[in-house]
Amino acid sequence: MGRDVVALLAPERYSSEAKEGFTRFMATGDGPYSTTAIELLCRNKAGSELPVELSLSKIQIGNLWQVAGIFRDVTERKRGENLKKQLVRDLHDGIGGNLANIKLLSEMVKQGDGGEFSIKALESISEVSDSCISEIRNYMNVLDKKNLGWEEVTSELRQYCGKTLEPHRIGFRMESNIEEGSPSPSTLAYMNIFKIVREAVTNIIKHSGARRANVALSVSADSLNLTISDDGEAAPKISGSGRGMMTMQSRAKELGGTISFSYEGGMTISLSVPLSGPGA
Repeated sequence: MGRDVVALLAPERYSSEAKEGFTRFMATGDGPYSTTAIELLCRNKAGSELPVELSLSKIQIGNLWQVAGIFRDVTERKRGENLKKQLVRDLHDGIGGNLANIKLLSEMVKQGDGGEFSIKALESISEVSDSCISEIRNYMNVLDKKNLGWEEVTSELRQYCGKTLEPHRIGFRMESNIEEGSPSPSTLAYMNIFKIVREAVTNIIKHSGARRANVALSVSADSLNLTISDDGEAAPKISGSGRGMMTMQSRAKELGGTISFSYEGGMTISLSVPLSGPGA
């Protein structure tokens, strides 16, 4: 009671604007008050920002204006909305693109006269179809898991990498170190991490000529570090070039982290994510 509501709740970068608006309201009664709730960012007791839905109503007592407000934490709702948006985008860009590729290849086979070209096109259709099936299974696994933990994430990554690499005669090893008290991964974080690993594994198979691949996952209370390396002969590329690298950089950005690529004795991909950020 008696605390300055602006100093208590408004994020620092919005404090000047909030103070000006509150002062104007106290003097005139003008402000964003309606029957429709508004969404904004507030600070909690720890000083962290969170999205809230705010319903306001004003009352004039004598010459003074007062306001009553109800705050609702909508963090989980926002996470659900962001997950839905990413699923739709991934389905469009991933499975949608693969289906378009299948259609194009099948039309080329229909118009061809058989022979070696048709065999290679059908092999490509089979490969792309497998990718679609894997993508759908991944989505279903993610959506089915109510309480996702790092142990489950590690298990899924180990199973996927081994199952994908070993048929290509690429040896695989995964190490993990999950510290006690580490925050649980969000569904969005898991999806982005899995996409990065899948893109890296695809690059190893198609471009590296590697005989061995290693994945190391380390999670602490405040950070996640993921390393994917191989002993192949990948040549350095200009930073940001190549669709696969751009995809991984985009996923790292969505996680609120950074990703780097090095080429000593093979290729090494290093992802670092602060777990106190929005992507965790």
